[in-house]
Amino acid sequence: GCCVSSHEHLVDAQMSAATTRRKRSLTVHRCRFVDVVPNAVECVSFERGHARLAVLRSSADIEVWSFPPGGTAYREMLIAGVLDTPLRRIVFGLRSPSRPA
Repeated sequence: GCCVSSHEHLVDAQMSAATTRRKRSLTVHRCRFVDVVPNAVECVSFERGHARLAVLRSSADIEVWSFPPGGTAYREMLIAGVLDTPLRRIVFGLRSPSRPA
């Protein structure tokens, strides 16, 4: 009986210490599930002058990503496509007063 009781006391002390450690380092994450259907990348085009990347998806959506110097890349805009639109290539073009779009 004495050995069991001292063992139980030791186990309780270990559990108490473990619980205390857990309380100090417990992090709660919020998780939400979104039904996302991935779309394949059909084509990409990079514009060096402004460090932008255009991504054409199989859904005909066009994503424009910006890469600021020393910063984190972010999606600048999303142009929603029309399903069953036969887009397969995308390219950045230059526009100037002498060459309007």
